[in-house]
Amino acid sequence: MLGYRLYFMNGSHIVHSREFTAEDDLAAIDIARSWRETRRMELWRQDHRIQHWDATKVTPVEAPA
Repeated sequence: MLGYRLYFMNGSHIVHSREFTAEDDLAAIDIARSWRETRRMELWRQDHRIQHWDATKVTPVEAPA
C-alpha cells in the first residue's frame, strides 16, 4: 500500500488534508474523488502531485413554486 495526502484548498492555502493509503495512483484518485468538495483539491504521493481538481461552483436549487 502507498501513502497519499489529499489537500483541500482555498486559493493557494491549504484548509485541511486527509491522509490515506491505496494500492496505486488510480485507486487513490477514486478514493479522493469520493471525498470531492466544491473547493480546489490536490492529491499527492510523497513529493509527486498525482491529480488536481479545480474548485466548482455551487448552483442554488430553487424551491418549487
